[in-house]
Amino acid sequence: MKITTIFLLILTINLVNAQDQYLKISMENASKMLQAWNNKDSKTFVDFLTDTQYENKIGYQRIWEKVMAKDSRIADSLVLEKFVNLEKSQQAYFSLQFGNKKSGIVGISHDKGESWCFSQFLGGKFNYSQFKEMFIPELDSAFISFDAEFFNRINFTLGETIKPFEFTDLNDNLIKSENIKGKVIVLNFWSTNCGPCIKEIPHLNNLVEKMKDKNIVFIALASNDNKQNLKDNFLSKHKFIYQIVPIKGNDFNINAFPTHIIIDREQKVVGVFIGASEENLMKLESLLTEIKKKRCPTLSPSINRGFHTLFDGAKVELNIASSITIPIVLRARTCPIRCVANAPGG
Repeated sequence: MKITTIFLLILTINLVNAQDQYLKISMENASKMLQAWNNKDSKTFVDFLTDTQYENKIGYQRIWEKVMAKDSRIADSLVLEKFVNLEKSQQAYFSLQFGNKKSGIVGISHDKGESWCFSQFLGGKFNYSQFKEMFIPELDSAFISFDAEFFNRINFTLGETIKPFEFTDLNDNLIKSENIKGKVIVLNFWSTNCGPCIKEIPHLNNLVEKMKDKNIVFIALASNDNKQNLKDNFLSKHKFIYQIVPIKGNDFNINAFPTHIIIDREQKVVGVFIGASEENLMKLESLLTEIKKKRCPTLSPSINRGFHTLFDGAKVELNIASSITIPIVLRARTCPIRCVANAPGG
């Protein structure tokens, strides 16, 4: 009995020491990443990023070099907020100060905490879905506790029936999902600050014209904008013939702009298209044509997250208030989206 107790005590001490070592190394690595940003060392900075964010590492370093040259903000006040030791990885969330804004990064190690890779700096409130979908797909649910709005955001999940919604457009028309049941609904999540969103508007207008009298409702949900700005400043320069609705971006679990959601006549989500690309527009039109032919009951849910890198033209922007001006590359893969935030040329 005494030997067992001593063994358990030694084991506990070893586990505590190992945990302390994990915490120390994770903090050291995160500090080096911040130092690389502050020193404008794009190569080292990209070395610390999770490889889900790029396809061409050298090209990505060049983009970051340009971004850093234009951004004088300093990253500091790093605090380790939470550490999780899992069977296949170690994960951590750090808060920090980025310029005059609060920010944060999540990190992951796959080699017993010896080396770490991180997300980019994300501003605003902690958003678990954004970190998980854009940077660390295996991010543990333990970090949800930092996301106060996680269970309140509206989701549009492939194959699932939508929750009833009620919008008011710029002309004070009420749009209620229950009143348009039996019609196909196209939702476009976008922002007036999103270059790729604006560039695709003429193509979306053409789509509306092609689908006239097809019992399809086109709704453009303008994130974090107001009626006055949309009417007076944006639409006076950019014709957009969707029904336009200003929304609070944090009310929805949409992590990139533009995102197109297709809802069938039974109000189930049958299509999700993320990113501005010619391929996405073609697939969007093709899916609407199929539904128009009344073949929607046999359709399989369709999701397309963009099959081109930034350099090939498929671009999106992060749905993040006060985020760092940074690029992330879309990748041809089935895991969650890797997107572009205010990318050069976007």
